[in-house]
Amino acid sequence: MIVLLIIAMLVVVSLRNERWGTRDVVRSTGTVAALGAVATGIAIIVNIANATGGGDIDMTVPVDEYWPALNPGVTVEGPTATVAGGGFTSADVQVHGLDGATRALWVTGQVVGLLVPLTVCLLIVLACWKLLHGDPFVALVTRVALWTSVVVLVGGLASQILQQIAASRAAHALLDITSYTAPDVHGQELPTGLPRSTGGWTLSLWPVGAALLIAAFAALVRYGTRLQEDVEGLV
Repeated sequence: MIVLLIIAMLVVVSLRNERWGTRDVVRSTGTVAALGAVATGIAIIVNIANATGGGDIDMTVPVDEYWPALNPGVTVEGPTATVAGGGFTSADVQVHGLDGATRALWVTGQVVGLLVPLTVCLLIVLACWKLLHGDPFVALVTRVALWTSVVVLVGGLASQILQQIAASRAAHALLDITSYTAPDVHGQELPTGLPRSTGGWTLSLWPVGAALLIAAFAALVRYGTRLQEDVEGLV
């Protein structure tokens, strides 16, 4: 996402700066995309290293809608409003002691998700390279763009599914309580104060739109390739 924002900024700057030519924009775009691909590759390696190293894992785990309540007998002053409904439905936590399967699912989901920007960056690098060499309409760019759209669609959806399965498993491991003991306060047993785990999922459909956009780019390049072949055939 950051790479795409930088590329968009380069285009805007080039439109406002007359000293920047088309080749400058293409060269800068390709350079930023290449740096983005390198950074994404490093992120993939770091995620795999963290998974195999056995350390704590940063996760967002789902919880049943929860809002903390005061313990019996406790009174407070200051708030001028009260919560009538709703609450937290997720928590950003560092988890220690996860089982191997959950760790593998989470890291696999992250790695698969990182493959999406990696392939997009590589496609941009290839397109810029071909454009700088005066040969943008080639079958190679079309094929890579089509494969990129598949990676974005499958990887974007699979990443969400894998990470949400792992997050749900982590939530159950963290919050499923089989028994507990607590002191009595004013004749009432104190609650645990913990939210309950939940298996609720949400699936964002942005990979579908992104894949269609890249597929449209592939179709445009293919059309340009055919048009170029027709022109060459007339010469």
